[in-house]
Amino acid sequence: MSRRITTVTPALVALVVVAAALAEVAEARPGGGQSYSGGGSSSGGGGGGDAELIFLLIRLIFYYPKIGIPLLLIVVVVLYFKAKGRLGGAWQSPAAAAAPRPGGDLSRILALDPQFSPIVFEDFVYRLYASAHQARRVPADLAALAPYLDDGVREALAERQPANLPITNVVIGAMKALSVSVPGRAEAEREDAKVVIRLSFEANMSTAEHTYYVEEIWTLARAASARSRPPEKAEVLGCPHCGAPFTSSDNQRCDYCGEVVSGGRFDWQVTSIQVVRQDERPPVLTQTVAEVGTDLPTIIDPNLRKRWDSLAHDDPALSVDSLRARVEMIFRELNAGWSALDAPRLRPYVSDGMFDYLRYWIDAYRRQSARNVVDDAAIRRVLLVKVSRDRYYDAVTVRVYAGGHDYTIDARGKVISGSKRRVREYSEYWTLIRGSSVRGAARADANCPQCGAGLKVSMAGACEYCGAHITRGEFDWVLSKIEQDESYGG
Repeated sequence: MSRRITTVTPALVALVVVAAALAEVAEARPGGGQSYSGGGSSSGGGGGGDAELIFLLIRLIFYYPKIGIPLLLIVVVVLYFKAKGRLGGAWQSPAAAAAPRPGGDLSRILALDPQFSPIVFEDFVYRLYASAHQARRVPADLAALAPYLDDGVREALAERQPANLPITNVVIGAMKALSVSVPGRAEAEREDAKVVIRLSFEANMSTAEHTYYVEEIWTLARAASARSRPPEKAEVLGCPHCGAPFTSSDNQRCDYCGEVVSGGRFDWQVTSIQVVRQDERPPVLTQTVAEVGTDLPTIIDPNLRKRWDSLAHDDPALSVDSLRARVEMIFRELNAGWSALDAPRLRPYVSDGMFDYLRYWIDAYRRQSARNVVDDAAIRRVLLVKVSRDRYYDAVTVRVYAGGHDYTIDARGKVISGSKRRVREYSEYWTLIRGSSVRGAARADANCPQCGAGLKVSMAGACEYCGAHITRGEFDWVLSKIEQDESYGG
């Protein structure tokens, strides 16, 4: 038997080091560093350490020029195209963008229902999703949701595993509209005409002792003649006609107002739930997985210019510079509060749903006696990619390119994933919302926009000095969503 012997030369060692420098390390930053599927994080892309890599290549050229020079040329080309995608002005022209990826466009519903708000709808669905799962073990609670869950859906939820264990915590990691079916104007006049939406969910839900990762698809339908409720009424999962707590002898007619509210007559009703997967697994906080997506083309809405001009016309005081300053301030506070496991520090700058998401992960780190730290984080570039406007909210989506040292430590301060030495580069899509009637330059100070006191906000989102609620965009832009670049659909 012959045995092949490989000689380990300094050139081979240097080549391995270079390859390692090109490899990625996992991140666990707020909004993108954890995996609901238990497989680690997978957001952003493009590692740090470019200067160190060039230094190693220069040394390689001196000692082994036949290897070092071609390798240097390859790396220079890679870094050039990498930089070309990240550098430039603060806001990118729509002409340079990729088209939105296919999927459901909720804004199509506005053609039938001018009162429809995608932001209010998403908040409603998040609340309904959590309420439905938490009601699974209590027949009376499920019956109270009959206007929003049809008979078959309620029966399936009641039989769903785990059996006889109350669900205590439901947090949605991702929700996407897969399809939106809107009848034409002529068809919409028929009594049985429906608007139908299919939504996909990724979520974690917990019992007293176990955590489950769930993927499922919900189908919701509503009469084409129905009109959306305003935000303050959409928050209440009572009778969709009169708003009273729903009680009914037949699960169809409200005992209080006497209206039949089943079948999506007044509001959305879930007609089917398809469970794609449900696995028992705890949140994974320390696994190292390469990032993907940072080098993907930026997805910019083709209507961006028109909608930004409309927003700027209605609010001349709002500028791209003030909006960017607001993004940078939220970025700093978000990373500081996250790194310190200080949920109250995050509260003033994020929406209610976003805060629930971040608090879930902060609590998960506490339970595992770990802490994710984002040091020296800085925004490299911000690209405006989408503006949405409806009766109740304005929303802007930006692609944020940033970098910093990203690592996780245990209770003794030992690094258990990530790196204190290597800068991690990444990008994400951030959506900020503000009330449609609010005007003025975006603020970058840490004071209550109502009373001017130092910003201290309760868990309910209200200023602790004046009591004004500020986390639904009543006074300024708040962060409502962070989406990873490999999953953002436009």
